[in-house]
This record gives sequence, C-alpha cells and structure tokens, in this order.
Amino acid sequence: MNKLLFLLVCFIPILHSCSSKDQIEEITGIRWTWLDNGQEELASMRLVYEESFGEGNNLRLNQSMSIWKDQAFCFNDGDECKVLNINGKSWLMTEKLSEYSHNNNVQFLNTYYDVNDKYPLMLLSRGDYPPNQNEVYIVRVQDINGIMTFSIVKTIYNTISEASYNGSWVADEEHQLLYLYTMTSGDFRVIDNNYFCIFSFPLPDISKSDNVVLGYDSVVSKWEYPYLILQGGTYYNGYLLFNVESMGIYQGRNIASGRDVILINQQSGMIEAILPLNEGKETEGLCVYNDKLYVSFKNGYPNQGAEDICFSIREYTLPSKILK
Repeated sequence: MNKLLFLLVCFIPILHSCSSKDQIEEITGIRWTWLDNGQEELASMRLVYEESFGEGNNLRLNQSMSIWKDQAFCFNDGDECKVLNINGKSWLMTEKLSEYSHNNNVQFLNTYYDVNDKYPLMLLSRGDYPPNQNEVYIVRVQDINGIMTFSIVKTIYNTISEASYNGSWVADEEHQLLYLYTMTSGDFRVIDNNYFCIFSFPLPDISKSDNVVLGYDSVVSKWEYPYLILQGGTYYNGYLLFNVESMGIYQGRNIASGRDVILINQQSGMIEAILPLNEGKETEGLCVYNDKLYVSFKNGYPNQGAEDICFSIREYTLPSKILK
C-alpha cells in the first residue's frame, strides 16, 4: 500500500482555454511515473478536439467515451450519444438509446453480435442511483442509412451491497474477466472507510442474450485503493486504466485534490504507474485506441446553469512498457 501513496511526479504546467473546435497542438512535459522505482517516462499530449457550447448548449453532461475506427462515441447523461469523427472533426447522427441512464462508462468489446455488423458490441454502464445504478448493458451498434442506432441485447445485474453508488464496469476479454468498480461507502463525500473498490467476476458469455445476475458468490477478487473513482475505465494489454481523483479533506469532507490516470496490473491488482493530467477540467471518458490513450474532459455543468460548457478530447502516449 505504501507504493500507492508514493506519488512522485514531475511535470511542466499545461494551461489551456476553450477555443475553436479545430485547434490541434502538441505538448510535452507530463510524465508517467512507475511507483516501484520512481522511473519516469515523458508522455506527449495532443488536443484532438475542443469546443465551447454557450448558454442553451446542445451537448449535455458528457460522461463516457470509447473509440472505434476513428469514431468517438461520447455518451451523455440520459439517453443520448454523440459520435465524433476524430479525423474530420464532425459529429455524426445517432438515435437515442432505448433506456435512460447516467452512462458512466462505455467500452467497445472485441465480440460481434452478427458477423455482418460494422461495429462490435459495447459494454455500457448505467452508473445511476438506486434502484438500477449498477446494471451494465451489452449494446449492439448498427449503422442504418447513415444513422447510428443502439439496442440492448443483454443486461448484467449486481447484487453486492458495497457496490451501491455509481458502479461502473470494465471487461477484460483476454483473461475472461469482468470488473465492477465503485466507492465502498456509497458517497464520494464520505471520509471514513470509503475507498475506490474493484470486484472481478468471470466474464459472462456476451454473445448470448440471456440476462445475468452477479453477487458475492461470483467474486474472483476484490481490491481497494485510497482514491475517488467515479469516471472512465478500460482494459489494455494486461492493465486496467482508470481516471481517478486523489482524496483531500476540506471542512470535514472529501474533495478531489488531483486528477490522474492510473495503471493497475491485471494479475496483482497493484497500481504500477500514474500519469498526472494536470487539468482543471473534470475527467470523464477514457479509452485506448491505436495504442494511444484518449481522455475526454468537460468544464461547466449545464444542469447547474453554466453559461459556457467546454468539451474536449486529448490524446496521450502510453508508457513503452505496456505497448504491444
């Protein structure tokens, strides 16, 4: 656990303001730090997309993101997904989802519902509040006459009482495991005995349409860490990657004191490396695409009357040790 508290990082401050949607720039200065020996590896960052939405904006509270064939599927709180072509910088048309949920994490899988489908199945976490907060959907994506459509082909339910707040899911098809991550005390503002917690289960057969219920009797492992984690996660080449926030205390309550990406070894459960994002914006979606890490950010809360909402996607290099 001491390794988890050893957050030796070295970085050059990076400052941005929301600007035009076509702004692209290369920035260096942030570093991956390996916790066992303090070794650092310089990472580069590229601003892929950034756009401001004024009052009455048409982009709601973005929550999750996964990329497939240069198309970033950005799910909002509710029943809405927006798809961005990251090369052409254009938004594509989508239908609304059939179920209203928080859509806290999304991950493209490597399994297809039908051999003729253009897109593989995706894992879409509700991340809601009771009574359906910890369900996860297996979703089929289809392109029908140029419009994306979504249909739920399988629902996985969780009955673990500890995982009672915004539970989200990550699939590891390589080792046939499914991970549920959450906060143990049900509210990120709780100080005592509240940890970022990961449960692993055998991965159900996602090609079948039957629903699945997972509980304590199905748990393979359980890990806990001194972080806040309510945002994006994914699996890549032996590692789980998560957007996390370091915990600090202000006026007797937990607050977010820093935003990082962590690498967790899939076998040991140890956090092996940390990348400080050095961003004031809230981290939301996270995925790996073409051996690069992509993170989506938002600034401002449309449901709290913000007049200027900023959405951005940034690309980071991964440490060479984990590249295939």
